[in-house]
Amino acid sequence: MDMMNQIVTNISALRGVHYACLYKDGEQLASSFPEDQQASIIQTAEIVEQAFSALEAIQKTHNEMYFSVKDKYLATFRLYGSHFAILLTEKKINFPLVHMGIKSASEKIRHIIEEEKKQQALIEAQAQIQEAQAQIQQAPVETAATTTALIVPTEPALLKKLDQYSAVLTSFLGPAARFVVEDCVDQWKQKYIQNEDNLEHLVELIQQELDTDDERQRFAQQIKLIVG
Repeated sequence: MDMMNQIVTNISALRGVHYACLYKDGEQLASSFPEDQQASIIQTAEIVEQAFSALEAIQKTHNEMYFSVKDKYLATFRLYGSHFAILLTEKKINFPLVHMGIKSASEKIRHIIEEEKKQQALIEAQAQIQEAQAQIQQAPVETAATTTALIVPTEPALLKKLDQYSAVLTSFLGPAARFVVEDCVDQWKQKYIQNEDNLEHLVELIQQELDTDDERQRFAQQIKLIVG
């Protein structure tokens, strides 16, 4: 929310802009409008949101609308991710400058949303790995010992990485993941020197063991988020 307030502050600082606010899905995210104008702005926001939704439904690409309010404009702009902005401006205003400010605001919102998605993906990936590690720990001792021994590489420094790969793959293949990683490690050792720089080739070998492009992509993303 602090970022949204900063975006509103930046827009409100543009020459000719008196106030600004941000909305999404009927919720006001940030506003510089005075308290005594909040009720009317909320009503306006509901109308504007309906108008933008109607335009989208008929595949129109209008991203801005202006309403004349005495000697001022109530300017509305559609931003990234279903967000939109409402500005109270002078009628004699530098429109290119306002458009630049709105574009900057939209890009910042895009960045915020992508960071939130990335963090959520990281949380979900960590939860899956913890669950997979718990399953491995609950496996019979003799089985765990055997599979661990199978994937010991020549370079002990890489053991942790291989354990992490196995944990990630377990969320896709279950207990069979360790055997798949072991087999891929054997193939990898025959073609590449065992070091950090060549681990990407091991990841590619493991990806080939997954059934769909979606699984392969999600596996690579989780490896990048968790292992680096």
